[in-house]
Amino acid sequence: MATLLSIATYGAQCSVDLSNNGEIISHKQAPEANSHSTFLTPFVEEVLHHQDKAIDGVAYVSGPGSYTGLRIGCSAAKGICFSRHVPLIEISTLQLLVSGYLKLNDYDFLCPMIDARRDEVFQGVFNNDGKLIEKEAPGLRNGKQ
Repeated sequence: MATLLSIATYGAQCSVDLSNNGEIISHKQAPEANSHSTFLTPFVEEVLHHQDKAIDGVAYVSGPGSYTGLRIGCSAAKGICFSRHVPLIEISTLQLLVSGYLKLNDYDFLCPMIDARRDEVFQGVFNNDGKLIEKEAPGLRNGKQ
């Protein structure tokens, strides 16, 4: 039975989950956009308060995404792992986006995209097993260079 603390700070919203074998036990999400530094550590404390045993690891979304949000989430996740001697699990934002669609339909490829601003997108191409085929990198929007 794996109990994981999950931290997501890649976008405007900050969220923290505690799960046991993939089933969410506790979830907290910030009511305000771009308030990661205000809510992240209190959320971690709240969700861990419901847990009567040790966690087995910490998963965090590593990007692409908001640079400041990613730094806050990564720093908190590493600090928790260091203090509790548990593994750190890094999850790509694009992999996270793809995971919700893998079993819904019979796609050959999935290509999630995130706005990187300045007419570019972060994108990746995944097969229907969720394996990355094309490296995640800033891409072009509307074929412009």
